Amino acid sequence: MPPPSGLEEGLPSPSRSGPPLLEVTGLEIVHRPKNGAQRTILAGVDLEVGLGETIGIVGESGSGKSMLAKAVARLLPREVHAGGSVRFRGTELLTMRKRQMDALRGSGVTILYQDPFTMLNPLLRCGDHIIEGLPGGTRRGRRRALRDEAVRRLAEVGIDNPDVVNSYPFELSGGMRQRVALAAALASDPALLVADEPSTALDVTTQAEVLELLRSTQVARGMGLVLITHDLRVAFSVCARVYVLYAGSVLESAPANELDREPLHPYSLGLLVSDPPVDRRVSPLPMIEGSVPSPGDVTNQCNFAARCAWAEDVCRSAAPPLVTVGPARKSACVRISEIRPALGRARAELLQASPPPAPVDLTDAVLRVRDLRKVFAHRGGRPTEALRGVSLDVGRNESVGLVGESGSGKTTLARCLVGLETPTSGTIEIAGLEVGAPAAKLHKTVQIVFQDPYSSLDPRQTVGSSVRETLRANGCARGRLDERVAELFAEVGLSSSYLRRLPARLSGGERQRVAIARALAVEPELIICDEPVSALDVSVQAQVLNLFTELRERLGLSYLFITHDLAVVRQVVDRIYVCYRGEIVEHGTVDKILDAPEHAYTARLIASIPGATASSARPLPAPMIPR
Repeated sequence: MPPPSGLEEGLPSPSRSGPPLLEVTGLEIVHRPKNGAQRTILAGVDLEVGLGETIGIVGESGSGKSMLAKAVARLLPREVHAGGSVRFRGTELLTMRKRQMDALRGSGVTILYQDPFTMLNPLLRCGDHIIEGLPGGTRRGRRRALRDEAVRRLAEVGIDNPDVVNSYPFELSGGMRQRVALAAALASDPALLVADEPSTALDVTTQAEVLELLRSTQVARGMGLVLITHDLRVAFSVCARVYVLYAGSVLESAPANELDREPLHPYSLGLLVSDPPVDRRVSPLPMIEGSVPSPGDVTNQCNFAARCAWAEDVCRSAAPPLVTVGPARKSACVRISEIRPALGRARAELLQASPPPAPVDLTDAVLRVRDLRKVFAHRGGRPTEALRGVSLDVGRNESVGLVGESGSGKTTLARCLVGLETPTSGTIEIAGLEVGAPAAKLHKTVQIVFQDPYSSLDPRQTVGSSVRETLRANGCARGRLDERVAELFAEVGLSSSYLRRLPARLSGGERQRVAIARALAVEPELIICDEPVSALDVSVQAQVLNLFTELRERLGLSYLFITHDLAVVRQVVDRIYVCYRGEIVEHGTVDKILDAPEHAYTARLIASIPGATASSARPLPAPMIPR
């Protein structure tokens, strides 16, 4: 197979002088529980990774990305079984004896997970994690020599402080933990690293650092890298080739820059246009309606047919094969030659820039914060000043963004606003009430929607009961409860069939809709949105962002939207405050701040967005055309 053409400058081309480093052919994964029906997870996946090549696997949650990674490393759960072929350096892994596979795992293939706590034992110091992974001969050295080797390995991933070897994982920031996890994964000098969503939970500047670290380490070692992500901007910034996975099947594969320039499958287009652009506001945001089906429910047809604007009877008559549609390009769309011009027109038409938001009168602001300070005292240590004289306003029916990295003070401010933290000094006034007023009055004025809806919902309680409980606590008449719960679910786009479901039976986007419904139950004037879409797929993210916009227009709500994602901010806020080390360093309209930042920190945030420079220079993608 010839090397892909047109790779982005700086992205390594694979070595094709011999067999692929990794070759997956006809991989099938099924879940066979002892009590229950068999369920297909992957259905006939083919892919290759060359020596020194970086490939991306993209797709929504439920597409099978993580199970593919576990199958490659032979780490599938007991009741999950793999068939087909996974060959590493020409050797079949699926039939390899356990002892041989244990020896190969680490030195041959290793996985870097999304959450570093998954990889790091909280009871072990960081240096010990690295020493445990060193090749057998190296591990037999003296303790001082082993510590020096751990220090060297940490320096390779950008940690120059030798004292980190003595730190525990919980003592480090998220970005530092991910660097330690990478050093531990690389300690055994693997030939292939599978990175499963390694930057999803990180803020934008830390994400950029980790992605650059992955790329530079891969190049320096000549290592194969498989990057699994739902963020196409991330994939395009790191990968030479990309596989688009959906409902257990590959629907498209292409060189990354060519897929970015012209997707040749409707699902690839849907992912591209659901990703909010950073250089313009689009309202409403393009999105893919519906959710990913189980592969077993879409046999003998195109997996994407039910959600595709271009589907016809031929798409539902048989499962389309993945066929060559250009140099180093494959697509599983049987209509691609017919609809290719339409895909291009959709992309050009559906991401038209919306007019800038109208200015809001702040004389009657719903939120006023003045000179807010919050100091955390530490026993035996120096106090931490989390907020240093923060002042901001949110007008009525206005959406205001608060952006900054982790540790900048955003969440501390949010907790002060809803009464979960007590400010050291300064004032907060919400709809005429000073924070510190009776809690019942305050909670009817301001509510908060958190990043992780699952942790904010009782897993043992149906979601309808969660909302009903909030209504009851806030004085809703008993005879009106059921009707009001149904109304709130309808407000957020959920039917009454969801009322009796437990949170575990809902998708991430559906759980976030329930969390929003619960916040609306007390009819607040202000909603604090603390990273409410950062854990969601791009397609689901677009759905939730559109919901926030619709609710604001319909109910006259005000938002303080806290996030590190400036592309998201562009779509949902009117003005922005930039928070850095507990201070507001810049504020203004969304267009002014993102198009012409004056503070160096704001410019650094914008520059850290994967593909930000490229996206401003190339035509922007567009959304799915509604049927």
